[in-house]
Amino acid sequence: MDFTKITGDNLFRPFLINSAYTLMNRQNEDVFFRTEVQADYLNNAYGIKENFIDTRMSADASIFLVDVGKEYNNENIIKRGKEYLNYFSNLKKRSYS
Repeated sequence: MDFTKITGDNLFRPFLINSAYTLMNRQNEDVFFRTEVQADYLNNAYGIKENFIDTRMSADASIFLVDVGKEYNNENIIKRGKEYLNYFSNLKKRSYS
């Protein structure tokens, strides 16, 4: 995303839209992006196998979707990117209620 902003190179624009589309299809109903990869260190240390929630990936994916949505003025992509943030906002409200 940053590369296309700096260079203005249109070569990567289809890649951005394709990546956003792929991310939106991989976003579960609970708004998280789950990994299918099994990390040996997580499995060995904690018994966590594939399909775990990596919050770093979810945060990066959400930021990416918001950025792509803004770049293409697409409210649907922006909305999908903000769903992860909204999840944590709602969780915070519940914990303080």
